[in-house]
Amino acid sequence: MAYSDAARARRRCTGTRKDGKPCQAWAMWNDPEQRCMAHAGRHHTGPMQAKRPPGKCVCRWRRAQAPPCTCAAYPWPHRPGSGLCRWPEPPQETSQAPAGERLPGVLRTDTAGYRMLVEAFGKKDVERQREEIAAMVRGALGSNRPRSGS
Repeated sequence: MAYSDAARARRRCTGTRKDGKPCQAWAMWNDPEQRCMAHAGRHHTGPMQAKRPPGKCVCRWRRAQAPPCTCAAYPWPHRPGSGLCRWPEPPQETSQAPAGERLPGVLRTDTAGYRMLVEAFGKKDVERQREEIAAMVRGALGSNRPRSGS
């Protein structure tokens, strides 16, 4: 995602580093004073856990949740500044893809969960059950549209 100059100005932290220079970190989304985690006082302050168990993530960090943009670039809410969206400026182009083409709750084939199921049960069983689930979801939504992509 390449931010424009206006977007960069709205996303940069307004805090000042110890050496007096402006902070170069991204501000948190929806912070009223446009500050990063360190300048807003939300950085880690307690003792760190010595070692995490293998295969387990004990951190509580998540990716920053940007408020969805509803500009005309896409007919659905999307991350600001992504793809055709030029947040905070209006888009130059709009997507022709209709909203709602993916069925909710249907296992997509490009995920790690799908690959784990194929390894455990074999591709034939997973595909058969995937088609059954997709048919049930389409029936529950009252939609007879064909399944799209993955």
